Amino acid sequence: MADAGLPPVTVSVSGRFHAFDLARQLHRRGALHRLLTSYPKFKTRHWGIPDDKVTSALSHEILNRLSSKINLPPNLRREFQLQMVRRWGRLSAKLLPNDVRLFVGWSGMSIEPIRKARRLGAKTIVERGSTHILFQNRILAEAYAGAGLEWPGIHPEGIQRELEEYAEADNIFVPTAFVRDTFVQNGVPVEKIIVVPYGCDLASFQRQPKLDNVFRIIHCGQISIQKGAHLLIQAFNELKLKNAELWLIGGLNPELAALLDRTANPAIQVKGPFPQAQLAQYYSQGSVFCIASWQEGLAMVIPQALSCGLPVVATYNSGAPEVVDDGRTGFLIPAGDVSAIKEKLLQLYQDPDLLAWLAGNVAGGGLIDLSWDRYGRSIDLEYRRIMRA
Repeated sequence: MADAGLPPVTVSVSGRFHAFDLARQLHRRGALHRLLTSYPKFKTRHWGIPDDKVTSALSHEILNRLSSKINLPPNLRREFQLQMVRRWGRLSAKLLPNDVRLFVGWSGMSIEPIRKARRLGAKTIVERGSTHILFQNRILAEAYAGAGLEWPGIHPEGIQRELEEYAEADNIFVPTAFVRDTFVQNGVPVEKIIVVPYGCDLASFQRQPKLDNVFRIIHCGQISIQKGAHLLIQAFNELKLKNAELWLIGGLNPELAALLDRTANPAIQVKGPFPQAQLAQYYSQGSVFCIASWQEGLAMVIPQALSCGLPVVATYNSGAPEVVDDGRTGFLIPAGDVSAIKEKLLQLYQDPDLLAWLAGNVAGGGLIDLSWDRYGRSIDLEYRRIMRA
């Protein structure tokens, strides 16, 4: 029985994102009506979601994963991804229960179920984990141009789908004030946008002993243009610090492989991707964490690094202002500014007392509550408010 005032909620997502965490929080509150997902039920069980609450369209996930193994040119890859988005939109609309009261769908893949839910008299929400689609397309074009590369761009139909979702959904949920501001700048009414930062399971992110005295900068996430990894590489190469290393943890995008080959700096180590359970041991060998993203919603690697005791240097565009206390647990810098990256890293390299003070602030409670339970409480309050409106 749904808790009084909190409606039964139907959640739809191709893939996982944080939809399973949302569904788990709703289930704990007696408010999960249905989870529509491309994942199999044995996966959703890991989140404590009962089978009878899950509708699994596994064939969609199999098709998506098989296609990802085919080496397609960027334009064909973009076209195929659009086809898969369309497919999920049609499929999820077909699977949508007729007694839906509150529908939550992931951006870019939800215009069809949003329209059906509205015809059935339900309230509708779009979850958007990144900046406004027009801002995203524009700033990534700028980032790629700065790196001397051509941004293939988001498919025009993909952009149109998102714009229609923004217009037709009752509300848009985003993880940070920065993301909200990109929506407002692009004409979306501020009262339509609700900011709820995501949760993060930090139980496995604990500081371990550092094994040497190397000044080590850690980057974790895709080693890509969007994450600003090329700017961090440039900054590190130009600083020429002694007894210092840059560890790049994550998948290496082909566009940056050539850059690393050209620089051939042995102090820059590409560690590759690792399961989350192994990340703490790599974070713990760092002195400072740095992520120079051009745009994203909320980079969860930032609270992970903080939980492992690392001060953070990150862009405003990474979502860092939600979790980093500027000047106390790290530093916030503008996106695309190599000189700002160099300035902050050099300051920490030359001033061990400042580095130790920041790390002490991190260890002494510098991390805000980013638990999924806190997220669930916020979602509970906002969903109730939407249904009362």
